[in-house]
Formats: sequence, structure tokens, C-alpha cells
Amino acid sequence: MSFKRKQKKAKAKPKKDTPTTGKSTTESTAGIPKKSVTTTTPDKNSKGSASSGVGLKRKAIEGTGKSSEGARKKRTPPPIATPIVPREPSVVGLTVGYRGVLPAMRGSGRGPFIDDLIKRLTGVEDRRGRGFAGEHYLKDRDAVEWLMRAVCVYAENADLMRTGGLKIDTVVPRLIKAATSPARKKFDDSRDSFELQVIRVGGWAEVRFRGRLAAPSPESVAKLREIYFTDPIPSSTTTTTTTSTTTTVATVSHIGSFHRDVLAARLRIDLSTLVADHVARYKDVEPRSMVNIKGVADLIQTWMASDFGGVFLANPDSPYHTGVRYSERLVSSESRDVSTKGLTDWLRNRSDIVGTRKGEHGAYKLAGYKPSRKADLQAREEILADLLQPGKFRDDVTRAVQTTGCHSPGKGQVSITPFIPKRGKSSYLWRQSRTLIHEFLHLLTHEEFRAVAHGTDHGQVMIEGITEVLTAEVFRRFADHVSKDPTARRIVLGDEPYSAPPSRLFEIGYEDAGEQADVIRKEVGLDNIEAAYFLGMTTFIGVTREGKRGETR
Repeated sequence: MSFKRKQKKAKAKPKKDTPTTGKSTTESTAGIPKKSVTTTTPDKNSKGSASSGVGLKRKAIEGTGKSSEGARKKRTPPPIATPIVPREPSVVGLTVGYRGVLPAMRGSGRGPFIDDLIKRLTGVEDRRGRGFAGEHYLKDRDAVEWLMRAVCVYAENADLMRTGGLKIDTVVPRLIKAATSPARKKFDDSRDSFELQVIRVGGWAEVRFRGRLAAPSPESVAKLREIYFTDPIPSSTTTTTTTSTTTTVATVSHIGSFHRDVLAARLRIDLSTLVADHVARYKDVEPRSMVNIKGVADLIQTWMASDFGGVFLANPDSPYHTGVRYSERLVSSESRDVSTKGLTDWLRNRSDIVGTRKGEHGAYKLAGYKPSRKADLQAREEILADLLQPGKFRDDVTRAVQTTGCHSPGKGQVSITPFIPKRGKSSYLWRQSRTLIHEFLHLLTHEEFRAVAHGTDHGQVMIEGITEVLTAEVFRRFADHVSKDPTARRIVLGDEPYSAPPSRLFEIGYEDAGEQADVIRKEVGLDNIEAAYFLGMTTFIGVTREGKRGETR
């Protein structure tokens, strides 16, 4: 749906030095309703999260709908503080009038205008507006107007936001950064909501989302820590009573002494089987163009922003706000590092998968392996190094690495396999789309979430398991979208006739890590999972940087 601008029926008599309030618009992808609507209901995909949409009610100011400076000068009605129609909690109660923006833009008071608003917001004299306007106005006047209007949104709602818990001193640096971002939205953008972007990049949407969450109970935290740590804080107690004494015994999850030979033998068997199965899937393949794969990546990124309704857009530092294009981060998996270090990294990841299998099949439990013990970690590294001696197994691991998709946080790159099996193409194309979703979620992961995960004994549960929980949810909705959209079907399946994805693709993968992550989801809810994953609010899934006993890990 495109923007619909209300035509002015009669020219309003302008008042001196009064700014416009912008154009009345209707917008679908960011959730803006028609201007005549004063109440709305969330769209069907919204869970009440901080990206489900916003409506802005403005007076129509231009009879022609043009945005030229001349048209603005001729038609300038009195300023009105216009309520933002609440389609999401982050905009409830906000008003914005933009009084004085256009006169300042036409004159020479742009910097002082911004500084006055910053003072109104922070209560402190400021000259950052003068510095920004002086540096950017001649080369990018839109950046200056963007910042002027963005600061208006926060200055005109400062009391509400301060009371709501927003750290005011963080707002201005974020808005200054966003003003020059290639992802910056125009005030009268015909597709996206300027105001919604502003409350996201400035931090208000994040604060509002946090305010709607419920922290897990102490009992839940104790239960969850048994997932994150091998020897957690005692999670429960049992009390036994005799005629003379009462004894309280802590119930904890312990692990026995470490048996290196058991771990070596079990990993050799399990990893050899895993690698052989992986290589076998790529024996009879044909190439798939990276151009086509990047087309799927673009579809996923656009669709997730407009239809998924996730909380990732409430992260002020989200790649969506910095202009990152997912498809430009994709590289062929054939270019992956296959040095000893690269192969060891891959094998280490896979050893966590096979090692944490349940029951008698889990090498780690059988061997008494505890990842938080340095001696155990060193022993595993030596075992992997021994497996990677020159020979067939190393050759197979090399092939497996070159046909495995992955996200490299340091480089910000995502490797994807540019091959399609000659048999079962449709199923594989769906699988590749799911892989692209999984790796894109890694790209959206908050750094605090990643740091906390690395401080646990079983980081795979958070890094891969929770990613899989979210991947299954996103893929389910994505598959439904593709089934109904012919253009999306062509992008995902090419010339292959449509067939639904295999049922296994809707399941949570990564074996025990995925199963444990789903236990976390059931305990705290999907909103808390998203808050931790996309916003770094890991307290809502029962874990912090302080670790299991309050020490810094």
C-alpha cells in the first residue's frame, strides 16, 4: 500500500513563522493507518512487540502533495501537537508538533534550534547542534532536518520518557549517529514512518519493551541455571526429618571425574559419523548462483522488517538502523578458512553437538567432561588436533567446512553453500532459505547476549539453541508468506514447482542445545527470549555476566 496524501480543500490562512507539521500519510510496511483513523488494532503478526507499527495523525498542509520548499512557504497552517495513534505501546501518549523546524531550516538558526531542544531534553547547555549543522548542512541538509525533527520527538516528550526510565544522556549521541546513517528515513517518506525510526534509534522503544516484560521467578532462575552451568547454585532443597534432627540437603547437578580416553574414543566415533553423513549430502550437486541466493537474503531482510513483528528493530544499534544489507554480507562457503585453525573451529562446534547428546550417547557426560575446567578443555583440544592429522578424515572435514553455512561475528560475514543437490531440489531450496534465516538471526544477535553466553558452561545452548528456537518461529511464518506470494515463491524456489517445506524444517535443530533452549522458552516465554537475544536483556532468561555464583566470569 502506498502513501495517500490528503488533498487540501481550502487554503488555510498561515500565521507568521509557523512550521508545517508534515504530510498526512497512509503506510503499510511500518504500520501507519489512514489519517482519518484515530484508533487501531495490532496487525495479525504483532505480538505487542516494539516493532509492530505506529500511526501518526497529522494535518494535511499541501494541496498538491509536493514537498518543494516553495510549496511549504505558501501553505503553512498553525502548528498542532499531534498525538501518535498507538498501534504499539512504545508510542502511547507521545505527541509531536515540530514547531519552528521549517523557519529554522530557511534561516540560519538550525544549530541553535537543535541546541535549545537538547537543553530542553537534558537540562544542560549544549553546542552539539551547532557543530552538527555547521559540519553537515552544506553537504547533507536532510541530515540536519532529520536531527532537528528527531530531537523534537524526544524534547516534546521528555517528561514522559524520563519518568518511563529512558536514560536521557544516551539519546542525543544515538540521534546524531542515526542522522547520517544510510538507513535514515525521510520525514515524508512514502513507505516508512519517520517517528517510528526515531523512537527506535533513540532508545524509547527499547525502554518501553523492557517495561512490559516479567522477570523469571527465583525458582525459574534456579531451574534455568542448571541448563547454563554444570554445577549451578543449588536449585532446590529436600528436607528429611527424624525424631531428633532435621537435615536439609541441596539438590545440585554434579559431574564426575574426567576420563580422557573415553572422550577421545567417543568423539572419534561420533565425529567421524557426523562428517561422513555431511559430505555424502554434497556428492551429487550442481552450482547455485550467489546472485539468486542473495535475492533470497534480500527477501528475508525486507520481509522480517515489514511482516515478522519481532523486537529486533527496538535495538538502537540494529543493523537495520545502520544500513547493513544482508545480501552484501554473504560470501561463498568455499572461501572459508580451511587452515588447521579453521578446521578446529568447525570441529569444536560439532563436538559440542555430539558431546551433549542425551543419555548414553553423550560423549561429555560419559567422559565426565566439564567445559569450565581448563584441564578438560585442553584435553579436548589435543583430541581434536590428533583427529586432524593429515589423512582422509581431515580431507572430509575440509569439504564439510566448505559446504557449511556460518556467521563470522568478527568479520560480519555470512558464508552460504552455493550448491544444490541434483535430487530433491525443492526441499534443499527451502532448507537453504531456513539456513539464511538462521545466519541472519546471528547477524542480529546483541553483543551482550553473545558475551553472556560465552560465560556459561554450555554456551551452545544460547548461541545456537536459542537461535534455533527463533529460526523455527521465523521460518514457519516465512514459509506461510512464500506460499501466498508468487513473487516470493519465484525468489525462493526459482523454476521449481511449488511444494511445501519438509516437516523437519519446522523443528528446532541443534540436538540437545536446541531442546534445552526450548525448555528456556517454555519457562520464560518468547518475548523474554527475544529481549535477551536482540536487546541483550539476559536477566529475563535467568542469566547474567556475573555467572553462577555472583563472580565475574
